[in-house]
Amino acid sequence: MAISKIALREVLQDQRRMFSALTRGVSRTLLVEMQALRATPQVVVITGLRRSGKSTLLAQLGDSLGEQSFYYCNFEDERLGDFDLNSFALLEEVLLELYGARNIFLLDEVQVVEGWERFVRRAQDSGVKFFITGSNASLPSKEFGSKLTGRHHSLDLFPFSFEEFLRFRGVSLDVMSGAQIRATLARLFQEFLAQGGIPLALQYPESSILSELYRDVIYRDIVVRYKLDSEKPVKKLAFYLFNNPATLQSYSKLKQLIQVGSITTIKNYLQYLESAWLCFELELYDMSVKRQQLSPKKILCIDSGFISKLAIAAQSKQGRIFENVIFLELRRKYSEIYYYLTAKDEEVDFCIPRAGLFVQVCLDLSGVETRHREIKSLEGALAENPEYRGVIITLDNDNEAEISNPKIKILTAGECFRYPKFEW
Repeated sequence: MAISKIALREVLQDQRRMFSALTRGVSRTLLVEMQALRATPQVVVITGLRRSGKSTLLAQLGDSLGEQSFYYCNFEDERLGDFDLNSFALLEEVLLELYGARNIFLLDEVQVVEGWERFVRRAQDSGVKFFITGSNASLPSKEFGSKLTGRHHSLDLFPFSFEEFLRFRGVSLDVMSGAQIRATLARLFQEFLAQGGIPLALQYPESSILSELYRDVIYRDIVVRYKLDSEKPVKKLAFYLFNNPATLQSYSKLKQLIQVGSITTIKNYLQYLESAWLCFELELYDMSVKRQQLSPKKILCIDSGFISKLAIAAQSKQGRIFENVIFLELRRKYSEIYYYLTAKDEEVDFCIPRAGLFVQVCLDLSGVETRHREIKSLEGALAENPEYRGVIITLDNDNEAEISNPKIKILTAGECFRYPKFEW
């Protein structure tokens, strides 16, 4: 049975009131990019982990657009359970009656309605602008691309960056001296390492939000979506990866560890975890496609708060957690990131071809042997790729370690990621 006009009117009015009353929270860095896309004809799609703040981001966008300029609808509302493709004409009619003519739609979880893209394409052709949030469980960004080929611009919303974390903490560095700024950034970055950037978990640190979110994503976004017979193997894999962040893993090793029938199953599970925004899989940077495919993958996690909550003896994994956090900060800026091995099998943590950049991550660079090892690997990579630059990111640099190689810089994490537009 199709939804009635009266029922739809009541739902839309109620949703609009709730949307207007939604707590705006910390202004997200991604908002600037969304505002810049306002003038383009493309559908703007925002995807990301559950509870990463997609609806809040839409509300912040609505404020910048102006209350009278857009329509809003959340299709995950259970009261719209009878809404189908044919209901979109009624939706347009009711919205026009309620709010007058507007040419911007803000749509939450529109993928709940089968065939939604036909409505979006039709309306887009008549000059309507769309900003859509999509649950990765129901429709990952790559699936949006197949339904809106050439018509969409996809944006990834991560948990808070360090710069957003500072805003959340209400920290003002403008009134501090240089030494105070450095000490404050170092202290807060350590807090960021431990607590992560899930907005609601930071707002309620004593709650079980992270554990509940983790279970919810595993079950709803993976087990249910992919119709798995059992959640035990994928939970076991996820738990292992969260206990071993930023480490190289081979498919065969994971197959034995999880005790599944084939490497293909492991590959599928990793793909499910990545589509649900729990993990990222980095490949070796190599001109040989075969070597790249056969080499171990570096697996990283979506948020350090998850690691702190789920990992056994997380305190002993601070170096790996630090590397994981640095990756996330880099990933917000660069979509293509690899790890690198020199001809002597010396590992460089991250290789970013688009930026011509090698990044080495070291929690504590004060030890002579540690510093020598990190620099040696980086210099080996630079010798093989002379057009690149190198940077070593450390938690602090109290000893003011210096490097004679002019192509390598030592930077502290707090200084690197204080600003969203930091340039190396």
